[in-house]
Amino acid sequence: MSPCENSNLLVLGGTGEFRVVQVTSPLIELTKKIEQVFGELKAEHQRVLELEKEVQTVVGRLEESKQEIQEVKSELQEEKSKLQEMIKSKACLADKISELVSERERQAEKDAKSRAHLEERISKLESEKERPPQKVQELEQRLQEDVGDTHTMRIEFPLLQEFSSEELQVATENFDVKWKLEQGDQHEDGYRGKLNDGTLVMVKKIRDVSRQAIPHDTLKSKVVDRWKLLRHPHVLTLLGVCYEESCLVYEHMARGTVKDWIACARQSAWYARFRVMAEVARGLCFLHSDPLGTGGPIVHSAIRPTTIFLDGNFVAKIGCVDHALLDSEPAQGAEKREAVSQLFNRHRSHYVAPEYWQSHVFNEKTDVFAFGITLLEVLTGSFSNAFEVIEDAIDDDNAFENVLDRNAGGWDIRLAREVASLGLCCSSYNRRKRPNMTAPDTGILAILEGAASKVELAASMGNA
Repeated sequence: MSPCENSNLLVLGGTGEFRVVQVTSPLIELTKKIEQVFGELKAEHQRVLELEKEVQTVVGRLEESKQEIQEVKSELQEEKSKLQEMIKSKACLADKISELVSERERQAEKDAKSRAHLEERISKLESEKERPPQKVQELEQRLQEDVGDTHTMRIEFPLLQEFSSEELQVATENFDVKWKLEQGDQHEDGYRGKLNDGTLVMVKKIRDVSRQAIPHDTLKSKVVDRWKLLRHPHVLTLLGVCYEESCLVYEHMARGTVKDWIACARQSAWYARFRVMAEVARGLCFLHSDPLGTGGPIVHSAIRPTTIFLDGNFVAKIGCVDHALLDSEPAQGAEKREAVSQLFNRHRSHYVAPEYWQSHVFNEKTDVFAFGITLLEVLTGSFSNAFEVIEDAIDDDNAFENVLDRNAGGWDIRLAREVASLGLCCSSYNRRKRPNMTAPDTGILAILEGAASKVELAASMGNA
């Protein structure tokens, strides 16, 4: 169908023919309306297409949003899992902390009961001062034997044995380094050994400040002959001498030094430490008591945890007395300066009393200073700054309890403070304030013997 542009004719075409029809006005109007409707439909179709595009765009955006939402959900799930793990970890940590707190409370309760039990025993002993038990009398008798009639004790020991060079070489496997004792201090020339009869011994090469062997006559006159008079239960026992090697042979000390003992926490209980230091005080009193009958004391000059030995029964014995005997006659001039220089290497300076560095003289008061430092180290288990630690804490109950060596068990704080105060007095920088070794009641030996006997008696009552 095709309308004529200049007339109202309409050409209708079909298969093999066509017709021309004259269109009247109503038909023309209808045609126009149809065309208008077709135009509107076409426009509407175009709008539908545009809407479809917009819908596709929105759907795409929805898909993107959906993916983003899924990613956010995954992240939230991960965060949730992490949070749950943290909650579980926190719960486990809280349980562990609770267990530790409970364990600490149980241990504190146990220590408190032990201290209370010991204090109760001590209180009972103090209430019976007028009627001292047999144990007190035994201890007093032992003390009198230790520091009393020393001349009677000397004659009960056998003579020193003289060893050949060959015997000591066999005993120490030709002074093999594997038998050498702890390095440092005055043990640099000490060896463990075993004699032909199976006796264990400690062999020590005696050397002067220049590291030379001591001549036969000097070793005999200054050390060996004098040592025959120095037999005491708390001084290391000399068994013999070898002049060829310039060596001294001592009894074997199965438990090593006090420093070794304190390092082994299971063996060095606090009450045993009191007893050991009381025994050291007895030995030092003996050395200071003119045991050679020359009118003067033997000044040790090197008291410290590494020069105090323990035998198989944990009995304390002072070692390195040979150096005290060799140094008993002060050197002069250049020789004295060389000896002082050697002392800087041979002695750890914090054991040496401050006045020594001016006078270059060791005496009983310098021994008391070294003993005080050693006593404080035995209390704290620290071998570097025990004086400062105790001095800062002595007036504060909690601080003082915290500085005591925990490895020694539950200390009796009252007795420990009494011993600590004694250690501070002994190591006072003012030599005039240092206590006397043997003064009644206030002397070093009296205080330590009192502390040790209280503990020992309390233990014996507990075992009765």
